[in-house]
Amino acid sequence: MTGNPAFLPALRHDPAAGHPLIESPEALTPAWLSTVLRARGRIGNASVTRIDTQPIGNGLLGLNLRLSLHYDRPAPGAPETLVAKLPSLRQESRESGAALSLYARETRFYQEIAPRIGSCVAQALFADVSADGRIFCLLMEDLSPARAGDQLEGCPLEDARTAMRTAAALHAPLWNRREVTELPWIDRASMTSLYRQTTPAFAPTAVQRFAHLLEPGVADVVQRFADGMERYFERCHGAPWTITHQDFRLDNVLFDARGGREPLAVLDWQTFVPGPGALDAAYFNGAGLLTPVRREHEVSLKTGAAIVAFSAAANAQTN
Repeated sequence: MTGNPAFLPALRHDPAAGHPLIESPEALTPAWLSTVLRARGRIGNASVTRIDTQPIGNGLLGLNLRLSLHYDRPAPGAPETLVAKLPSLRQESRESGAALSLYARETRFYQEIAPRIGSCVAQALFADVSADGRIFCLLMEDLSPARAGDQLEGCPLEDARTAMRTAAALHAPLWNRREVTELPWIDRASMTSLYRQTTPAFAPTAVQRFAHLLEPGVADVVQRFADGMERYFERCHGAPWTITHQDFRLDNVLFDARGGREPLAVLDWQTFVPGPGALDAAYFNGAGLLTPVRREHEVSLKTGAAIVAFSAAANAQTN
């Protein structure tokens, strides 16, 4: 299986080479970053002399930082900014991320899956996680300038079409590829069992909390879905599978990424699992489109995404 030739493998933990696994903003030193950039061929004799950090996003389980880099000499082609993802500074959040294997899953994604997908995901320069899953570090390219999605505002139809084309591009390279979808570290069973166990128990609480916002009949639909979780997985999660994001929504995408060179880039791969690609398409349209637009265009959007994914997958396997 061929990958994206522009994506080199991410560096991993190697103290002897000068890039050990780190877990805090203080460890993002000029020396560590210089070593990583030099090993990845992004700088020559230049060295990082100063790093300015700025928090980005609203991650609950991790710490996301934009790094502005300053060099000791001109460094043509060297990145001016990078993005680092580290464990949460809050111990409770860090334990949750480790217990659910979220840190490990996203790190392994950037190590092994991202290079096989393409340019709609960020390229990782460094990606590694500790054996117990409590410490991880991702150092990635900065996809800005870009336009962030807004879950509360929704999106226009053309943005949804862009998202469907990107979903197809994500799903096609690994469509029905068992050597990827059955990797043991992905552990799909732990994720699906979480939904099976928590949804029926949480549904009554959710209905009670949001009763004043729900239209007539919605509470019944929510409860019936919760009661039918087993049937849902039996009937809606059939093969063929591919790599699915599982949280493919406006808050996790960037439009016009890399200054417009990429129509859409997808972030936050902590919950990805093998599954039917249609789930990502349905989730995005159900959560991102305003109701009148969704009712008119949902079927054509999802059908178009499926056709593109099937065609691209067939071409990839033929070649």
